Amino acid sequence: NGGVRVHGEGVVVLVDGRPAPALRGNLGAALQSMSASTIAQIEVITSPGAEFRSNAAAVINIVTKKPSGPETKAEISANLGTPHRRRNMSFNGSTGTGKWTFGPTLGCREDVRSDLIDVDRRTFDASGGDAARLTEHRSTFVPYRNLSGNLNADYAISDRGSLRISAEGALRDRPRRYTATTILSRRSDGLISTGLTKDAAEQDYDYYALTGEYNRTKLFGNDKLSARISYENHVTNRLSSDIITFREDPSPNSLLDQSWLQDGKVWKGSFDYRIDLSKVSQLKLGGEVEN
Repeated sequence: NGGVRVHGEGVVVLVDGRPAPALRGNLGAALQSMSASTIAQIEVITSPGAEFRSNAAAVINIVTKKPSGPETKAEISANLGTPHRRRNMSFNGSTGTGKWTFGPTLGCREDVRSDLIDVDRRTFDASGGDAARLTEHRSTFVPYRNLSGNLNADYAISDRGSLRISAEGALRDRPRRYTATTILSRRSDGLISTGLTKDAAEQDYDYYALTGEYNRTKLFGNDKLSARISYENHVTNRLSSDIITFREDPSPNSLLDQSWLQDGKVWKGSFDYRIDLSKVSQLKLGGEVEN
């Protein structure tokens, strides 16, 4: 159903040990848009430590493939499904020159999900006849298109320090359409009420993120410093309505309209400082600021 659970509990999903702007919004859809060719392994951590800064019962960490050096490599993969179903294409490459290493990725995906559900719920009297009846027809149609890209540039400052600049973005079009019609009746007096629910969510979840990261080992000894700053922008729009009409009054007795518009611009800065005390213990200090 698009949800992500571990042992029935909610999880936090990280990419290379850090929160990723690409996973904001609809998590299930975001994970489906990732290309398998960019993933080295997936770690499921059921007892996350304090370094993850999360109260979740479990953490899923997606470890991505890293550029291996100046050698130029490229990989292209594609899946051609039935019309508008599970089509995707991805590109993953790496190249370098001097102290610079570049790792671009590009992915696109197209999919359609649709559901039709009919509900017929009845209650019976002592003689076994119908006492009341509820019928409901639900339909959901969700076309999904996603175009995403990422470019990492790594610079080897020295044998102990490195700089990474990462630019990523995605254009997602997921216009969800949901309708439900409900009829409630009783045997004794017939129709009681009718209901109509409509939920239209444009969900144009576009985001852009620019990240700079500095890593330094042996700043004072057996330690490591990581500093990171990022910016992202995303927009989501949604409209929902419920109309319930009762037999005694043919006008809508209950009318509920709701709308959401999310336009988020997020600045975030963080750092981690780790000192290895021995082979089995370390001291770690971290901080994060988000606007």
